[in-house]
Amino acid sequence: MDTGREVASTGAAEGAGPAGGPLRAAGGLRVLLVAWVVLVAAWPVMPLLVFADPGALADPAEYLLRHYGFWAAAFLAATLVVSPLAVLVRRGRWSWALRRQRRFLGLACFGFAAAHFASYWLYAGGWAGLALEWAKPFILAGLLALAGLTLLAITSPKRVAKWLGGRRWRRLHRAVYPVALLVVYHQVSADK
Repeated sequence: MDTGREVASTGAAEGAGPAGGPLRAAGGLRVLLVAWVVLVAAWPVMPLLVFADPGALADPAEYLLRHYGFWAAAFLAATLVVSPLAVLVRRGRWSWALRRQRRFLGLACFGFAAAHFASYWLYAGGWAGLALEWAKPFILAGLLALAGLTLLAITSPKRVAKWLGGRRWRRLHRAVYPVALLVVYHQVSADK
């Protein structure tokens, strides 16, 4: 006998329909995002080692600093755009697939921000150089943004979210908005 419960459970278990369902869309989107992250992360190697670009070779630490800083900000923007974009395409499998990739984008943002900090550490001359420059407002804003992103990355796993409880976890992860403002200030002030 065909009951609604059986049909709903088998459709959900397979996650499919004729077009492949949301699971296939999420998997395809994840493959594209991973390829994008790997390409962006590996791109600095090309001008430094393969093409021997004089602009990049003049100061490789500054080149890496700017590259990773730009992409950290870009991944943060992509992470913040996921929810509004998913609301716009709320009908269909892409809305669900987009929301599933938000954590990945956020962690990619943190990875690039950490690489940006490491590049700055090299550029400034280690801890001694960093200690001399940390009082500059845009450096302080960048360090505070990195601290916020670190906290968000640490509390990103499902286990931690469950331990914190949904309400506290959501409240904590709303800190991404002040972090985004710090990043904007950091980027605008650093370019002056």
